[in-house]
Amino acid sequence: MDIIIHRPLAQRFGYRAWIPYGVSEESWRTYRDEHTINLGQLSSQKLDDLEALLKSKEGVRGTNILLRDIRAWRKVLETGAAKMKARTVRQFETLLQQYLLPIEGHRIYQRHTEGAMLCYVVAEIEYHPPVPESHSHSRSPAQVTMSLAYEEVGGETSTSETFYAEDVRGVTVARVLAEKGYLPETEELRAEYLKTTERYMRVAGQIGKQFWARGPSKSQERYTRSTVMLNNEDGEPGRIVVDVFHEEGEREGRSHRVHLSPYYWARIASKSKYDPETDEDADGDDADDFKAEEKAGDLDREEIEVPIHPWLLVFHLTKHLRLRAHVDQLEEYIYDTNLSDKLILPEDQKSLVQLLIETKGGMFQDIVRGKGGGAVVLLTGRPGVGKTLTAEVYAESEKRALYSVQCSQLGTNSDKLEEALMEVFARAKRWNAVMLLDEADVYVHERGNNMQQNAIVGVFLRVLEYQGTVLFLTTNRPEDVDDAIASRCIARLVYEPPGPEDAAKIWRILADISDLKITDKVIAKVVATNPEMTGRDIKNILKLAGLMPEAKKGITVEQVAYVQQFKPTGEVALKDPASSSPQARSGEAV
Repeated sequence: MDIIIHRPLAQRFGYRAWIPYGVSEESWRTYRDEHTINLGQLSSQKLDDLEALLKSKEGVRGTNILLRDIRAWRKVLETGAAKMKARTVRQFETLLQQYLLPIEGHRIYQRHTEGAMLCYVVAEIEYHPPVPESHSHSRSPAQVTMSLAYEEVGGETSTSETFYAEDVRGVTVARVLAEKGYLPETEELRAEYLKTTERYMRVAGQIGKQFWARGPSKSQERYTRSTVMLNNEDGEPGRIVVDVFHEEGEREGRSHRVHLSPYYWARIASKSKYDPETDEDADGDDADDFKAEEKAGDLDREEIEVPIHPWLLVFHLTKHLRLRAHVDQLEEYIYDTNLSDKLILPEDQKSLVQLLIETKGGMFQDIVRGKGGGAVVLLTGRPGVGKTLTAEVYAESEKRALYSVQCSQLGTNSDKLEEALMEVFARAKRWNAVMLLDEADVYVHERGNNMQQNAIVGVFLRVLEYQGTVLFLTTNRPEDVDDAIASRCIARLVYEPPGPEDAAKIWRILADISDLKITDKVIAKVVATNPEMTGRDIKNILKLAGLMPEAKKGITVEQVAYVQQFKPTGEVALKDPASSSPQARSGEAV
């Protein structure tokens, strides 16, 4: 703790009176009108002498304040700084140092806006005197800065907290820190930190591992750091994969590296200790030895533990954003390896899908090294017949993430398309993900007289040759697929609307999943009158029919007919006016 000796007070006692306390007589011959005495650098005997000196002229203006500060410092030495209240900003520096000195590792915690408790090591505490306003800089009040070090994605970095007079006067250190959201380390906080850090270390290296995630996160896109919810738009957890810190070609941001002096807290401790046997103070030979050891780097110390902030770089598979998420926001993703039982396809097509599932990676190597290491499967057919579901089933069965990309996200500019394709293919390979390139019509379309279209297909062919994962391509226009594209696919599945038997299975599976009542007799009647209905049509009609109050008793043929008139695609069957009237909705389930 520092006390300030102003010139008028020094003159009343005589300049020589202050020499034993580190203030030379010559120092008063400069322009300075005040000098400081660090009480922490005084032995107990010198502290007694200083107190006696001030008491000898207790009536002199300023002595009572100095005596009060000496008593406060004695109390800090006897009982610690926890209950002390700072009178000035300068005093707060010392009280904060003394408060944090005995805390293991000098670590404090703060609850982040995402709800996570983050740990910091206090690297330095420094008092900055007030700066009057001048032509070169604006006025700056007295302040104390607390430098905090931590490590997160990308390396070691730091932040700081600033305390002003209005923050610290007449308030305990614990209260000041609490007002800023900080708590000193306790056994409970330490245990929580170690548990979270252990999980972080396990997860951080599992690039491509899929999780459910919820809560707010920060975008890591190149030009924005906005807050993004990890949840999907419906509020359900979002699917993410753990990703690398920096993608290839992405410029790494500069981390502000903090200077962590291994001697800072050793110096604070030395100022707070007095050896009665040697009666040495920090201004004597011991201090000189200490500084020499510090300069030479010979001072014994424990390695400074820089706390880890367990933020992960993740990729949101629905929102297609690179985000920063706390490890506690992630929950295990359980793959549904029985999902293939719900994929209703003709037997020969289902056998091929099963063959793909049972074929492990590394089976598709080209004779040219680095070429053709992936497998491309072309899925063709009208919307809603199960193309996307096939890719989902394959990914779940393989326990791999499904990276689904709409071609509209990649664009049709042939100059930029190659870079965009290489980026998404690199991600899929990095994550060992199954990739779905959905609605790829513009990339697989047969070449002709349109030069721009030919350029797009040419770029796609060139990049496709070297993609290294399992890639599903879907198109609604099978008759327009370019022969060169088709030749690069290991399999081509043509999807048609399900036959009566398969359609009935789809009705039953979807009804059971949605917990809707419908008899096999009703299903048979609906299937018989709707031979062109796709799996998606069935799902949408069931969803709409299930919203009707009468559906609780069981969905009827009449209710299906009523909601089917609102089906936005395909032909409308069951056109009997009597069966599609509002009154028919109350018909009994068959």
